[in-house]
Amino acid sequence: MTEEQIQAMTIDEFHEYDKKRMERNAWMVAQEVMEPERIDDAKAPSGYITAYLSKPTCMLFNESIFAPQASMKPSHPGYHYYQKITNFISMHYKTGELFTEYLKGSCEEEHGQMCDYCHVHKFIGPVASRIPQPMPDRENPGHYMDVFNTPSMDGDSARQVDDYLPRAQIKIRFREGVLAASNGEAIKAFASEFAVNDELVQKYVKHLHHLQCKEEMRQRQRDMARNERERLEYDDYDWHELVGNDSLSTLLVSELTKYLKKHNLQTTGNKRAKIQLIKRHIQNQEDAPRSDSENAEEESEDSDHEEVESESIEEESDQVYGVVGSDTSDSEHEENFEDHVVVTRSGRKAGSWRSVFSF
Repeated sequence: MTEEQIQAMTIDEFHEYDKKRMERNAWMVAQEVMEPERIDDAKAPSGYITAYLSKPTCMLFNESIFAPQASMKPSHPGYHYYQKITNFISMHYKTGELFTEYLKGSCEEEHGQMCDYCHVHKFIGPVASRIPQPMPDRENPGHYMDVFNTPSMDGDSARQVDDYLPRAQIKIRFREGVLAASNGEAIKAFASEFAVNDELVQKYVKHLHHLQCKEEMRQRQRDMARNERERLEYDDYDWHELVGNDSLSTLLVSELTKYLKKHNLQTTGNKRAKIQLIKRHIQNQEDAPRSDSENAEEESEDSDHEEVESESIEEESDQVYGVVGSDTSDSEHEENFEDHVVVTRSGRKAGSWRSVFSF
């Protein structure tokens, strides 16, 4: 594809194109590996190798790698443990793009004194020194110096990490604009200085340009989304739902400021302070006293409820609990008591203390 066609693509279209391109390259590599001169029909202890090219159905990668963050606070669990490890690494390790070198006792050179570990575990034999990084041989172009003749100092100071590593230096000069895919002279000069093939330099510069195009597409997409959100007005947000779902943190600072200006609240402070202010204001609105009409409606409902309760009490008070003024004698009343049983609303037998304790 041409440069103009790539620039006109969206980030989703570019991802789809990049995915197909990588898949095509993977199949080409697999086909090359399977060819007879590589694997297929190659001699083996028990005969010959037979290679088959099949598309994988599933690929699993473990990306759950835990690493302590630089923003960890001392109150976080494990902070002091990881801080001790990172301090030890910074004092003893030298890390480049393609290597990591540990040297016991290097903490004395870096900080002027040995750490507790190096002070206890000293060298038993001769003290070791760091291995010098590779350096091109000026007297023998296209080759690197022997490791025993390679200097580890640049004048009075130590050499910088990756000072002659081609890939790291290509990235630096590409960011500075010195190297470009269209600048053939600069690529040839770099290849001669670092003793590498100019075709490999050209391919890696194109790869960096490819990554730069993807980043520019993402940035354009982020800018478009930001502009669309900034065009929204106060009424376009459901603020109560945002507070209920705890989603205010997903808004931009400029979006939070719309609410604060609408309600004449303080607009200064960081994002966290503005979120807390909005939450308190909405909570105060929900807890505010209701209007007179709402109170009147509630009073009328309470009065209706009281009337219903009074009617039920009157109905219950009209129940008959005994028979008074009968012409029959007490003995006849006791004999016929079962004929005059009255029950309450709940089904219990109604009566008076006279009927219970009569002798």
